[in-house]
Amino acid sequence: MKMHPPSRTISSALIPVSEIDHYDLLEVMTSNAATGLGVGATMIGQQIKSINSTLKELEVLHQDTFRKHDSLNHSEFFDQRQRLFTKLDFAL
Repeated sequence: MKMHPPSRTISSALIPVSEIDHYDLLEVMTSNAATGLGVGATMIGQQIKSINSTLKELEVLHQDTFRKHDSLNHSEFFDQRQRLFTKLDFAL
């Protein structure tokens, strides 16, 4: 087994200078990707809050309508429920 002088071993292990330039590009790409993921997570979080709010509105509508009319068979209930379902469709 032939031993290389230490300087040759170290030199061959180093990355050529031309490849180091790509690290700047890689850094920009990864930082932009991280920012995009953060923004995406925020948007999804807001969307989930909106859906949750609409579902709570539906629950209150059911409860209030039943309390007022002892049934859900009422035109006002159906109109409001349809509006909330449309709101949910848009959110999903």
